[in-house]
Amino acid sequence: MKQFDRIRSSFEYLLPLLHSEGECYLAQKIREGCAVIDDIEQGVVSEEKGLRLLKEIHKTMYWAHGGLADFHVWRESAEERAHVNQEIAKRVDFIWGELREN
Repeated sequence: MKQFDRIRSSFEYLLPLLHSEGECYLAQKIREGCAVIDDIEQGVVSEEKGLRLLKEIHKTMYWAHGGLADFHVWRESAEERAHVNQEIAKRVDFIWGELREN
């Protein structure tokens, strides 16, 4: 379950940033991922099936140009921009490591 808690935490960090930048499709996919984690926690789906569903959702967040891999935010302050984008990169890399297909 701890794996799913960390994935949810990363999803929840990204969600408001995606909304603020107008990334509605990615935000919807993040919400779908959170719903799957809810289902796992409530015993509606098994961890195995939930992980499979999360991986399917995850694959839809990446495409040739754009998607979650290229997501970043612009802030006027270079320091704030660097901090936020480093945190985004850390979260996206974590999600990728947990959900990529081997």
